[in-house]
Amino acid sequence: MRQGTVFHCVVGLIVSVCGAAVANGELVGLWTFNEGSGTIAYDTSDNYNDASLMNSPTFVTSPGGKAVSLNGTNQYVNMGSPAVFNLKGAVTVEAWVKVDTLASGEPLIFGKDTTLYGISYYYNNGRSYFYGGSTGNNNLSSAVSTGAWHHIVGTTDASVSGTNMRLYVDGTQVASRTSLGNPTDSTNVNLIAGANRLLNNFLKGQIDELRLYNHVLSASEISANYAAGPIKTTYVATTNDLASLIEAATDNTQFVLAAGTHNVSSDINIGKKRIQIVGKGKYNTTVKAATNVPIIFDVESDVEDLKIHKMKIEGTPPQSGAYGTHGIGSNGGTTNVRRVTFKDLLVTDLAVGISVGSGLDGSNNPYIYDTVLIERNALVNLLGIDSGHGYGIHNDTANNVIIRRNYIEKADRHSIYQGRVPIGGSILIENNFSLNHDYYSKQTTLPGGYVESAAIAIARSPSVKCADNLVVNSRTYSMSVEYDNVHGWTMNDVHLVNNQIIGSHEVGLWGNTGTSINDLFTRITHCTTNSSQTVKPDNNPVTSQPTTFVFPNSRWQGANFITYLDGKVYVMKNGTLDEVVPYTWTYRTSPTNWFSTQGMSAMNGRLYVVQNSVLHEVNPADWSYRYDNVNSWGSTQHVTATNGYVYIIKSNVMYRVNPTNWSYISSSTGWSGVQVLYNWDGDPYCMQSDSQYRINASTLAKTGIGG
Repeated sequence: MRQGTVFHCVVGLIVSVCGAAVANGELVGLWTFNEGSGTIAYDTSDNYNDASLMNSPTFVTSPGGKAVSLNGTNQYVNMGSPAVFNLKGAVTVEAWVKVDTLASGEPLIFGKDTTLYGISYYYNNGRSYFYGGSTGNNNLSSAVSTGAWHHIVGTTDASVSGTNMRLYVDGTQVASRTSLGNPTDSTNVNLIAGANRLLNNFLKGQIDELRLYNHVLSASEISANYAAGPIKTTYVATTNDLASLIEAATDNTQFVLAAGTHNVSSDINIGKKRIQIVGKGKYNTTVKAATNVPIIFDVESDVEDLKIHKMKIEGTPPQSGAYGTHGIGSNGGTTNVRRVTFKDLLVTDLAVGISVGSGLDGSNNPYIYDTVLIERNALVNLLGIDSGHGYGIHNDTANNVIIRRNYIEKADRHSIYQGRVPIGGSILIENNFSLNHDYYSKQTTLPGGYVESAAIAIARSPSVKCADNLVVNSRTYSMSVEYDNVHGWTMNDVHLVNNQIIGSHEVGLWGNTGTSINDLFTRITHCTTNSSQTVKPDNNPVTSQPTTFVFPNSRWQGANFITYLDGKVYVMKNGTLDEVVPYTWTYRTSPTNWFSTQGMSAMNGRLYVVQNSVLHEVNPADWSYRYDNVNSWGSTQHVTATNGYVYIIKSNVMYRVNPTNWSYISSSTGWSGVQVLYNWDGDPYCMQSDSQYRINASTLAKTGIGG
């Protein structure tokens, strides 16, 4: 451990951690029709919205393996109307289709309606139309021949000025215009393929692959999708040799792993482009490694567009020796890795959960490992404190990395370790939850009772944004920012925004960079006695380089409440409410004087403020508000908001308030001594009498989550 600057406990600040984070555009539906039989087309995106094949269409051979063949009379595909398909902004609709002759009307190839969004085929003139919403006149069209496979893509985003609506056929843009408006609400309208909304026009032809996105694909992405062709699918039973199948794959293949346990006794070497490995869910499909497996999923050089998701990855304890098992990782020297996603995984009983990057070459330049998304994973029991052990998520030199909405519990060494990114890189660590770090107190105790390896460590890395993270019940340091004692890379452009540390057993935030770092701002609350001690020098002969943690604007120093919503920070100080844009630090101020505020939180595009015994719902877009004129919220002690409800503790009674009509349910026993009320990923939590609990939203019952 190196001596540095320590932030200690800040008591009395009520805070809401983890309002909705800014969401990147994503693939919201993918149907390949490679099942080859049955009445279900599986959705292999992250959303599990399987489609029903209506009136017994058949399967035929196609460029991607299998396609569904529709008779033009009554057969179609129904994806239903889940909320994720209710797109009212940017949209990309993508289809591989072969249209036959001898039909009439204008069925949808894929979409909702000609007044919403979708691609159609108009038999009367032999043209395919893309409808971008708002009105049926908001369309583009192109001639598309029958009897041949075509790749048809429509994109639109009316929020972008100028030309913002485009139609592509076979990888080439064929039409464009300025959109008349985005799609309107389609809550009760099914997403379908092969028929119109009224089910009186039907497509005669074949559909091979359908994709729906909530963002606009670029021309280069569309061209690459066309060049690759429809994705091929290999269905993997638990009795198959998973490693051999993946290693023998060609580019542009997805592997769908059956439910059950897939045992592996050697590394699964991934060396191809456009590979997707998907299970039936992290509680249904398990890939389990024997004790001698170094890396379960080994990402090799020249991999592009890799996605591993929806499964459990499990090791075999104990993870001891010189090199324990990594769930996902790469060997040193791996390079030219681009665009990888690891998502919706349960990773457990390993030395390292997910590791990206592969170190430096002989000239101390990072090997190329670029554009990484690590999101919505649960990583539990990361074992060991030796080098190469005890890490939840580990990044060493990968660039353009997003580590977001991950849950890491009982990591022995680091929950998240960010190391060695050169100046000009881009790292976002956002909305993660570290619980019970070093739970078994394995880390070596240093003089003065302090230990070195923090739950979230930013080491030797400039250009890092660390925002809206939650560290609870860490036995060692909770968060650290450390200089580069190897290569001397400057630790600049590092920002801490709205992080919260609860119940730390040691130092809350430790800095040793020799620089100033913006911090808006790390709250360290209800720590144990040890965390108020002063860090003492150890025997490591390294010159101390203390960090100066500064407010980006002094007007926010001493804030009463702070919350995070849709990528912005809301700061309440002495009745003044500011909306702050992180990293530029520009702000605007509510015209309302919010004097006597008792609590503030945020969710679903709104702020919730208890002021002078009244609960307000505030729209930050124009600062308008509505309020609860029925109930009195005097004596409020704690407030948090998540998943559609506002949770309030007042006079030692817990209330769950529905802000649509201000109705509530309550629990009057067992709420004395609550120290902090907080939330993460839709669930409310509390710290009570130095113990941590998850709160059941339906019953308000508490379940212990930490020792």
